[in-house]
Amino acid sequence: MKLLRIGVTVLVIGVSLLVATYVRAHTVDSGSIGMGMDAPSLFGPFVFEPRTTFITLREANPKENLTLAVINELSWDQTQDIREVTPAFVLNGLRESDTIVFKISVRGLYYIVVMTEKGEYVNPSNLVVQQRGFAEDLLWASGTFVAVGVGIVVVQMARLLKLSQE
Repeated sequence: MKLLRIGVTVLVIGVSLLVATYVRAHTVDSGSIGMGMDAPSLFGPFVFEPRTTFITLREANPKENLTLAVINELSWDQTQDIREVTPAFVLNGLRESDTIVFKISVRGLYYIVVMTEKGEYVNPSNLVVQQRGFAEDLLWASGTFVAVGVGIVVVQMARLLKLSQE
């Protein structure tokens, strides 16, 4: 009987996490983020989840041949040269008003850096960051809890049925 309670508890946790993942699936919009004339185009840190991320370059000077890099906070010190890090995502040849769509595979804090093709920071700039869809890590965790809970409940119910027939 104790194992059945544990199975039901794990199942309830899994279903609750699945409902919470569904509720959190709405678009997370950070709004329009701008940097002034004297600040380099370094944005963040942002908490990115493993789901679809949209970044729109609203304003940039120069307006063409821009590079956007998304860099994990753990792999980069802000005093470090941008060319010395391995970004989680990078796209070259962008223009003002382009929208970039990508997925981050690991939840964490990330910086967004906008540069020219020569590696210089872009001043001033303005961008919009959105995340849409399900957070894949939470979806996997809730599915695992549900599967383990169902497995425990089914095995325990089969045992109880077998004992009641004997």
